Amino acid sequence: MLIPGPQLTFKQREQVLAAFVHRWTTDNPHRSHIYDLRGTGDGIIPPTCQPNTDAQWLVVHAFHFIADGSRLSFRTRRAEPLGPVEQSHGLRFLWDHDPILDG
Repeated sequence: MLIPGPQLTFKQREQVLAAFVHRWTTDNPHRSHIYDLRGTGDGIIPPTCQPNTDAQWLVVHAFHFIADGSRLSFRTRRAEPLGPVEQSHGLRFLWDHDPILDG
């Protein structure tokens, strides 16, 4: 079952944030120190992407859970990106055919 980030329960959100430790967000304790190194001259190159919070990251991704939604799926361990259409009108992938968008 694929669940968009904004529709996650509190427990599902905790699971997602614990599982995706490599996300580039300012709230991520595994990465936030990199943002603090900007301009220190220590040779570490900070990420060039726009810094986002965990909440912003969750809004633009969907996550694979098992059928009852109780835990993340071990089969598919990736965050699926959602485009503007999915975020405002429910879950649908950008590569799906859409007669309204395709004209």
